[in-house]
Amino acid sequence: MSPLSTSYEDIFAVIRRLNLPYEESRQQYLRMVFNVLARNVDDHSKNVSFCMNRDRVWRLSPAYDITFSVDFAAPAYVNRQSLTVNGKNEHITREDLEIVAKNNDISDYSALIDNVKASLSKFREQAGRLNISPSLIERIANEFI
Repeated sequence: MSPLSTSYEDIFAVIRRLNLPYEESRQQYLRMVFNVLARNVDDHSKNVSFCMNRDRVWRLSPAYDITFSVDFAAPAYVNRQSLTVNGKNEHITREDLEIVAKNNDISDYSALIDNVKASLSKFREQAGRLNISPSLIERIANEFI
């Protein structure tokens, strides 16, 4: 829809242009928060899509390509968010997330941020159940914001 988008704000602009319902904006906000906090730095605009149904109504596509994507061997500049948040692609704060929410009329943004943080707090336990190396679990968890 907008291949030259470089920010989450650009994505929200597409959602507005398509006149999608509030829930679609809320869902995109939740995805943005997850990507930032869980360090999915490969969050470029090609990972946001829209689908048209048979009634010719646009909707946000189901989420895909959402994963921890920090490259431990790469220089720091490689591990910045691909899409900016409040003009930033690194050192993104809760305040930056809140500004994007307010600018896009996301009413329950604080609870959404807190819910993502609560989910991420369970990562060590969940990853341990999958027999992932404890040292890798720690390296990943230590990258979370």
